[in-house]
Amino acid sequence: MNKADDDVMTVLLAEFKEQKAEQRDRIRWRDGLVHASVVIEVVLAGAVFGGKGPPVLLLVLPLVGFLLGQNYLANDIKIVEIRRDIKTRIAPTLKSMLAESQYAEKLLGWESSLSERRSLRKVASQLIGHLVAFAVLPAGGVLWFAALPAHVTGPQAVLAAVGLLLLVFLSAELVLASGIRPARYF
Repeated sequence: MNKADDDVMTVLLAEFKEQKAEQRDRIRWRDGLVHASVVIEVVLAGAVFGGKGPPVLLLVLPLVGFLLGQNYLANDIKIVEIRRDIKTRIAPTLKSMLAESQYAEKLLGWESSLSERRSLRKVASQLIGHLVAFAVLPAGGVLWFAALPAHVTGPQAVLAAVGLLLLVFLSAELVLASGIRPARYF
């Protein structure tokens, strides 16, 4: 390899290192959003059912689920884009530069196998967990509120309906983002 190739390789390896650091940070943040969503929902519901908060607090749950779910999806998209860039641009360039090396084919092989190891069971279980955290628990709070014997006012009914619509929209986005397509697994 000549000096120019060494410089290109140094830049590519630095870029790979930076992208992996960003990907790792985004994964931590994204996964934390699932936990934060559940904790916030449990705290709000606990306050209502423990008698320390008004039942109308349950109408906040869809907004919490929607906002945290959208943030989750935005981070997930960036994580996938980083993985795709490493797999389609950085790894092939490094492999071609090291074509003479006995290690060229093994270089970053785990990066390309990551997307190939996603089983239907794993994807479905992750999707169910995300739907429960971001949509089902908040929807349950709204439905519980609607079933309370107290009189539900017009604005509260509108807020409940809008919240449920947001959760339906988020649920559709989560399903689409999961990549579950029957033909892919059968």
